[in-house]
Amino acid sequence: MNLIRYVFGCLLVFILAGCGGESSGGPSQPDGGDGDAVHIVSLQVTPSTAAIPVGFEQQYMAQATMSDGSVLDVTKDSRLSWKSSENSTATIDATGLAKGVALGVVTITATGTSIDGTVISAATQLEVTDAQVTNLQVTPAQGRIPVGLAQPYTATAFFSDGSALDVTSFTGMTWSVNDAAIATIDSTEHKGLATGVSPGIVTITASGIANDKSFSATAELTVTSATVAELQVTPVTTTVALGLEQQFTATAVLSDGGILDVTDNAALSWHSSDLAIASISSKGVATGVSPGVVTITASGNTNGKPFSATAELKVTNATVTKLRVTPATATVASGLEQRFIATAVLSDGSILNVTNYAALSWRSSEPAIATIGSVDGSKGLATGVSPGVVTITASGSASGTSFSATAELTVTSATVTELQVTPATATVASGLEQQFTAMAVLSDGGTLDVTDNAALSWRSSDLAIATVGRIGGNKGLATGVSPGVVTITASGSANGTPFSAQAELAVTNATVTELQITPATATVESGLEQQFTATAVLSDGGTLDVTDNAALGWRSSEPAIATISSVDGSKGLAIGVSPGGVTITASADVNGTSFSATAELAVEEPLVFSMPDTTVRRWSEADAFCKGFVPTARLPSVKELQNLYLKNTSATEIGSAQKNSEMCTIYGWPLSDGLCGGTFPGAYWTSEVTLFEIGYHNAVDMMTGGRGKGQDSSASLHVTCVLP
Repeated sequence: MNLIRYVFGCLLVFILAGCGGESSGGPSQPDGGDGDAVHIVSLQVTPSTAAIPVGFEQQYMAQATMSDGSVLDVTKDSRLSWKSSENSTATIDATGLAKGVALGVVTITATGTSIDGTVISAATQLEVTDAQVTNLQVTPAQGRIPVGLAQPYTATAFFSDGSALDVTSFTGMTWSVNDAAIATIDSTEHKGLATGVSPGIVTITASGIANDKSFSATAELTVTSATVAELQVTPVTTTVALGLEQQFTATAVLSDGGILDVTDNAALSWHSSDLAIASISSKGVATGVSPGVVTITASGNTNGKPFSATAELKVTNATVTKLRVTPATATVASGLEQRFIATAVLSDGSILNVTNYAALSWRSSEPAIATIGSVDGSKGLATGVSPGVVTITASGSASGTSFSATAELTVTSATVTELQVTPATATVASGLEQQFTAMAVLSDGGTLDVTDNAALSWRSSDLAIATVGRIGGNKGLATGVSPGVVTITASGSANGTPFSAQAELAVTNATVTELQITPATATVESGLEQQFTATAVLSDGGTLDVTDNAALGWRSSEPAIATISSVDGSKGLAIGVSPGGVTITASADVNGTSFSATAELAVEEPLVFSMPDTTVRRWSEADAFCKGFVPTARLPSVKELQNLYLKNTSATEIGSAQKNSEMCTIYGWPLSDGLCGGTFPGAYWTSEVTLFEIGYHNAVDMMTGGRGKGQDSSASLHVTCVLP
């Protein structure tokens, strides 16, 4: 719980529990030094616009921005009242859940009143349509879990007007299973969550009723007798600063060769050896409480067999010295979204992506122009409401240190003139996946990737042949179910303009005959990354990149040497932990066919670089300088310098157009533009000769990590040496 917030004269604003009470959530912020009491500045209700068919629901969210910069989720606060302008069209309950009653448009208003009579409110519009359910999709179409583990299912309703809605937790939705002796499924608090009971195959059914019309769909779940042969928790060792967070991941290696991400599985429990040093949530998110070292343990039980794994977490007293929000400036059309990222630079030199941290709040200077999410799942995601310019602010507090940063967002009146879905045609084997991307062409000439945009819905013309995700990070991800051809449609509306586009997907009955992992062998330094790629060779002669496929799991033979991610969005990404060698394995089971492949990864001690000075040298002088600096010292290779750049800056790729000065500001390396005494061009010599150019050597620009064209060896550049 957060620090107590008092207001002048002990008059509490509506979101607080009372004099001497505690706030309902959000990052804790102390009162300012001027003695002013913390008070509400504004209230934001999201989504800013929404449409639902009669009989269906829309969950609204209310966020209060405080005078100290913090943002609180007050959606369900008892001192907030929700109201619909016309209950005969739509109702809304005390938790912000609206339900369509009849065709029409209503205003949804959230209002709170402080004891001194100050009224704070915000409103948005809800349209209730007469669209009818044309289809219901339950995903995954085919699930597979061992006894004792859980599988979440999602239900998506498709409507006659082209819209789609996640109805997994819809109050009118019921979940059932045809044999509870094999698996159970929750139809109350955690709707759609199935749990394996005994080996066998069951049918999962989702059925609902709205506007006096019923709808249903089914999926298949196979429960196996496999047990967890090994549990891996990653990262194995890591560091977090006071008040900040570290996400741990738990991967189960099954006795039948399968691999499952069980981080937030109901069968798994997380534990910290000392809650006074670090706490940990049921989803594996640890938060630093005080300096020290703790053991993080994940444990559970499947089919009567217990399993567990541990990791070490060190909590430091490092503080946030700087916060950055990127992009610094952005433009979005009304009704569409723009993602912002917050990066914190810590006093110990480390750099963290803190976009989704509990300690960070997001706010818009004018919610009538653009809203921005500040709660789990929506943090940093801005939505254009009406034309204008707003300031997006990220702010927070950790270990008694407050920090903030801003960005500018321009919302235009541009409309979508064309939607393009790629690839236009694709082929996938039954049980495997194909990612589609949607690109919007705007009336002002701009383009925007709207694949994951809330304004866009995805649908398949035949769910018995292929399904397509439309929820969260799964949007546009199609999965083959059975042989046939389907049309994949992306459609939506923004700023009053509807748009849509289609692609064709052929699902074959091809099976995986071989799995290949590349590179087959690789070497990486401790602390650096190596991306592996998995390619499936199919029985029809085709090949498919299945690196991120939901059916594929990744594991390392020894997580203490190298870990590898099996989590969506980062699958196949290995990180060196300590010197040694490991075997990387990718394996899956698709339509009853199992396949796997391995690769070898060697982890080496991290390289040590000399601290460069402001002196620039010709290549021959640089080479001699390193060899004479310390016996066996040498000039680095291009890759070694680029790895150093990625390891020590917040950059996510090499050669970014936006210059990055962190090598100077954090580590003191001389760079161009006079930073830390650097001189133009601010590049560093490498040991590599430039091909086809006699008398030239490669250099790396440590402002961007990019390799420039070969430099004349008589040029004067900066020098760092790799030390033995």
